Amino acid sequence: MWTALPTVTAAGLVVALLAGANEPVDVSTEQRVVLSQLESVLLHDTVVPQYARAIQQFDSRGYVLGIGDFSTANGEAFEVVQSYFARVGPTPLSRRYLTVLARVGDDQDASVDDLAGLPEAWAKASADARFRQAQDDVLDSRYFAPSLDLSRRLGIKTQLGVAILFDSMLQHGNTGHADSLPALVERTTDRAGGTPGAVPERQWLAAFLRERTATLTSPTGGNEHSTWPYSVGRVEALAALLGDGRDTLLPPLTVMPYGTPRLVYPGTQ
Repeated sequence: MWTALPTVTAAGLVVALLAGANEPVDVSTEQRVVLSQLESVLLHDTVVPQYARAIQQFDSRGYVLGIGDFSTANGEAFEVVQSYFARVGPTPLSRRYLTVLARVGDDQDASVDDLAGLPEAWAKASADARFRQAQDDVLDSRYFAPSLDLSRRLGIKTQLGVAILFDSMLQHGNTGHADSLPALVERTTDRAGGTPGAVPERQWLAAFLRERTATLTSPTGGNEHSTWPYSVGRVEALAALLGDGRDTLLPPLTVMPYGTPRLVYPGTQ
């Protein structure tokens, strides 16, 4: 459940920023809640976390499920079900699907022939807070924590910069592929003349978002041509926040990745 954020004065924010100017970027509990709502909007066009969501997008990922679009073909859905099983023991979800999810993940198999009924079983399990927590934990370990680590290694100082890398890792992955986040970072650094620790961070992030847009509109991977061009609004929404100087993610934030304004303001839902 979203929590109300404490009031932050402008003077207090300036003092905090100056005090932390030379420190590695961190994300407070309150900023993490804002970032979670922001990511939900960028992924699913709603601030309400989509734990029960399950669809087949026909883009080589098999089913994508839950708050992180966890893929059956990439092994992420298996990680969630395995984490849930470790918490609660056998359930109908794990009894029916744990073994087959392990297999299709290992094989990077996008077929769903052996996963009949998985969307319904996933949605039913999402009524359990322990399954929702399993999704939260996998999202954090697989995507948020590595994004925060990468931000620190690059020299990024703003929470918005972390959010940009987090959303990018969720969509592009963290592999050696030419369309993945490491490749985007490398190309951006070449074109910007250095990392965010060597050139102005705002300049580097703007160049990164341009590079990401170019990749989404013309991906090298054939399977993404049917979906990625329609998600450019995610990048445009982040670019708007960057242009407005929303570096600390201090709410309220209004973002519009898919044509409808969405208010990111924890505690108001």
